[in-house]
Amino acid sequence: MSSDHQTSTNSSFDLDSAAREIWPDDVKLYQPYEVEQILLPDNAHCLAVQAYLKMLGLKYTVDFRKNAEYMSPSNRVPFIKVGQFLVAELDPIVKFTQNKGWSLSSELEESAKSDMRAYMSLVTTVLGNAE
Repeated sequence: MSSDHQTSTNSSFDLDSAAREIWPDDVKLYQPYEVEQILLPDNAHCLAVQAYLKMLGLKYTVDFRKNAEYMSPSNRVPFIKVGQFLVAELDPIVKFTQNKGWSLSSELEESAKSDMRAYMSLVTTVLGNAE
């Protein structure tokens, strides 16, 4: 019985891996210079995106620019360039990676995902206003 379970687990892993698109090696994360230019909320967003990409195990390089917010499609930082796509801010970046098959929450049930979104919203609202 355990071998059947192992086979089904391996099969689902193979399907998950096959559903993922290959992540390019030349992905760039654009953000302002950390010391001279970046504002505290922008720095928090940049660190959040970096942490998210690292937790997914996706390769990227940080490209510091004086005019990063003006290069961004939404005039907000950070933003990533993946192939021909420019995606700005944490939530759209998370949705973009999920559409490509990369997710930290794919194993969670819907109720757990809803709880996670509620907690994230609470933290963003409370800590954002505290600043």
